[in-house]
Amino acid sequence: MRNAQVLAVFSALLTLGAQTAHAQTETVLYRFQGAPDGAVPLGTPVLDKQGNLSGTTWYGGTYGLGTVWKVTPSGAETVLWSFGRKGNRRRRSDGASPTGLSKDNNGNFYGVTAIGGTYGGGTVFKIKPSGRETILWNFLGIDGTSPIGGVVWDESGNLFGTTYGGGSHNGGTVFELTPSGTETVLWSFGGNATDGISPTGAVLNANGTLYGTTAQGGKFYHGTVWELSPSGTERVLYDFNTSDPNGWQPNGNLEMDTNGNLYGTASFGGPYGPSASYGTVFKLAPSGELTVLHGFNGTDGMYPYGNVVLSKGNLYGTTYAGGAYNGGTVWEITRSGDFKTLWNLGNATDGKMSRSSVALDRNGNVYGTTAYGGGTDCQLDNQTGCGTVFKVTP
Repeated sequence: MRNAQVLAVFSALLTLGAQTAHAQTETVLYRFQGAPDGAVPLGTPVLDKQGNLSGTTWYGGTYGLGTVWKVTPSGAETVLWSFGRKGNRRRRSDGASPTGLSKDNNGNFYGVTAIGGTYGGGTVFKIKPSGRETILWNFLGIDGTSPIGGVVWDESGNLFGTTYGGGSHNGGTVFELTPSGTETVLWSFGGNATDGISPTGAVLNANGTLYGTTAQGGKFYHGTVWELSPSGTERVLYDFNTSDPNGWQPNGNLEMDTNGNLYGTASFGGPYGPSASYGTVFKLAPSGELTVLHGFNGTDGMYPYGNVVLSKGNLYGTTYAGGAYNGGTVWEITRSGDFKTLWNLGNATDGKMSRSSVALDRNGNVYGTTAYGGGTDCQLDNQTGCGTVFKVTP
């Protein structure tokens, strides 16, 4: 699958009284140039205790196949890894087009590439603080292709994640990768007509149960929320339907609170009908009851593609479009249920079209990335500017 084809798949994953918080200020920490620093940042960024933000870009870098990067609080950028170093561009033996990071207690980064590797179906990688990269797994096809949701791990160091395609039924998989390098397919989607198709990430609870969403499939073929027990039993907790106001086609990873409630976004649909099918933020209780916490109406954002982040009882995220400049928004839902637009993206050189989740520091500053914009001469996907790293200060 070509780089542009997978990006097209990723793109397809693509209240009226909402408050706008004018007290916030936004700072652009870095503007991507394409080469050699990267272009089109996607996925989950990681913030360390020193205030450094790290993440991935889909394109760019020395070889044009994506990067892992770090930006300091002062705005200095370092490329930790440029994909394509091993082998030639055709083989992409170390993977291409990474989509987000996670970090262990030793400072090692883990992530996935959507394509490339030995067999072309993507990889799981590890990057040490020194910048040395190791490929932990090359996807074969029967065990999945196009992992785009990152990885999570348990206390024993086992990694868990999902692939968007491939598997026994070509509907995607849930996989486990042990520290010794043994990979196991825990579930292949698509065998049961209603179990969902194309998972986009997972969250792991304390007893080893995995939860996630599928962008397609399910009873109404517009996505599901699923559960996978440690014994390998899969259960659909919710089926999304275009005929109800709860939204449809969920994307990104879920968040779970201490009471077992799951939080996520649906990229389309909502309470305003077909004329404003701009997506929702939802809460799914352990009982299976789904509540829409917010339906986007366009002025407050459109098409939330990234993960939600739960911090001190508040939810945070971004939208890909909409807002004052139609470049997307950064938003917050307080624990009392109030929705606030923290920042309208797309103004001048601050970037636009965020496909990522956000990270928060102890002071409540919100960090994230935009896929495009930023005022540079870099041009990709018919967009000007190759993205930014930003900080929104309360």
